[in-house]
Formats: sequence, structure tokens, C-alpha cells
Amino acid sequence: VTARMLPRSYWLSDAASTQRYRDTLAARLQAIAQRGAAGGARVGYVPHAMPPNVFLDDCHLTPEGNRLVAADFVAAATPFLTPHR
Repeated sequence: VTARMLPRSYWLSDAASTQRYRDTLAARLQAIAQRGAAGGARVGYVPHAMPPNVFLDDCHLTPEGNRLVAADFVAAATPFLTPHR
């Protein structure tokens, strides 16, 4: 039995829409990080530069792509961590 997917109005319909969404989200997250930093919070924006071969489609990552994203987050979070002794 194959599950039938019902259309959703919030689904992105094509690669161009997906890219616009990514760009808008990135700009919003950068602005949030800038406002937080300006207010004295220890925040950061984590950009990702994923090579095309780590995408299953225009939106979803392969396991390798997920590892690359995780590595970006670890690298960005490390300066905010203090060693526990």
C-alpha cells in the first residue's frame, strides 16, 4: 500500500521557490543574530556551503550533507563553550 500525499498549500513547488525560501530564511536568521549581538548576546549565524552532491533533491540532504551541517554547527558552537573541569 502506497500512502497518497495530499497537496499542501505550504509545500514549496519547485527549486526556484525553495531557493527564495532559503534566501529569505538566511536573511532573517542573519538579522536576528545581528540584533542579538548588538544587544550584547553571545549569538552567531551559521552559514552552510553545501556542495551539490550532498543533496537528495533541491531541499533534502544526504547523510553526508547532514554530517557537514553538524560539523558547521559544532565549529560555530565551540567558541561559546567553556571547558568543564
